[in-house]
Amino acid sequence: MGKKLRIILLFAILFVSNIISAQTVATMNMYALPSQSWEIIGPSFYLSGTGGLSGINLPATGNYNTNGYFLLWEVYPYSGYSSTPSSGGSTSSSFTLSNTIAATVTTQAVSAISTATATGNGNVTDLGAPNPTQHGVCWNTAGTPSISDDKTIQGFVSTTGAFTSDITGLNANTTYYVKAYVTNNAGTSYGAEVNFATLPEGSAVTTQAVSSIALTTATGNGNVTDLGAPNPTQHGVCWNTAGTPSISDDKTEEGSVSTTGAFTSDITGLIINTTYYVRAYATNNAGTSYGTEVNFVTISTPTTQTTDIIFSNVESTQLGLSWVSGSGSKRAVFITEITNNKTAAAPVDGTTYNPNAIYGNGSQIGASGWYCVYNGTGTEVTITGLTPNTNYKAMVCEYNGQAGGEFYNSTTATNNPNSITSVPLSDWAMYLGIILIAMFMFDGYRKRLFA
Repeated sequence: MGKKLRIILLFAILFVSNIISAQTVATMNMYALPSQSWEIIGPSFYLSGTGGLSGINLPATGNYNTNGYFLLWEVYPYSGYSSTPSSGGSTSSSFTLSNTIAATVTTQAVSAISTATATGNGNVTDLGAPNPTQHGVCWNTAGTPSISDDKTIQGFVSTTGAFTSDITGLNANTTYYVKAYVTNNAGTSYGAEVNFATLPEGSAVTTQAVSSIALTTATGNGNVTDLGAPNPTQHGVCWNTAGTPSISDDKTEEGSVSTTGAFTSDITGLIINTTYYVRAYATNNAGTSYGTEVNFVTISTPTTQTTDIIFSNVESTQLGLSWVSGSGSKRAVFITEITNNKTAAAPVDGTTYNPNAIYGNGSQIGASGWYCVYNGTGTEVTITGLTPNTNYKAMVCEYNGQAGGEFYNSTTATNNPNSITSVPLSDWAMYLGIILIAMFMFDGYRKRLFA
């Protein structure tokens, strides 16, 4: 029968303060002859085998201090259960003691929550053995986070106690799951899972100039440049006559928004000739965001009409015309030939009349024969293309508003309208014309006669 080695595990404990109960692992390596059998007898286990052994983990339960177990290993050839070592044979043994006790940590509620950051809170309650080499918090949006997810790295730990970690790079209005963790040679331990939701992020909107301004209506213009989180549930424009308008004032409601971009809103119920202040707005769970303030003045029909139309430098085919302006921002000048069947005409609100100082070439009021010869802010115009010895009537109409949104004052006033007759051709001019015509006709006859 071959020799059998018996290894008896003896415990020698060095007692110091703060002795606690835990578990440790000893790793044994032993050389034995290939034919030699062996057995290992411990306080709570029994192992046996033949030949050499390597990396056998020997668990042991008992008291230990921060310096760990002090273990004495003795190798005996097998000869029954004698406790006296036998001689002979080539045997040796070695062991390494690894005090790898897992650390413990708890997770506290997350604090200082914003749209993109928060503060994680943990507490290392037991350092384990050896001391942790890393600790922090880890998080994700699915639950059960681990150090394979996003995490903070706060390094070595030498004392128990609370710690904080800066959680960054978050999305607004999103639920996150968090665990504190601590890592030592025994592995990574986690605290219980907590969760929190980042704050919603407000939308961003800009206000553009108001357009299509009329007597009691206008068009508000805005642009949602950032949806925020979550998407806006309402947007539009708000207005008042005092300044700094809000959704507590008059407003439009254009509904929810799913994409950024420009929008328009119909502003109604306005008072003529009144200054209004306008802001675009967008509302989501974070609140209501506003664009910058713009203002505009509603249109009113000019109350004072142009007066005193005066003709000057009247010739047979052209004349000068001037006037005293009324209270409109602009004015349109019209002229027509006076005939027995000529009817009165007035410019139509919301119609832009394009001027041309050559009579008959500008825009006409309907089919009335009244042609626009001037449109602007001035006080005079020279009209050409007239017919000699012809009666003409001119009128000037004050108006407010931009192109396509004009409001005209078409009432009469002193010397508005006013009439003039173009100069007839003089006798000598008439005779000269007859002679020129005769010469032209004679020249043509002569060429045919001698052809």
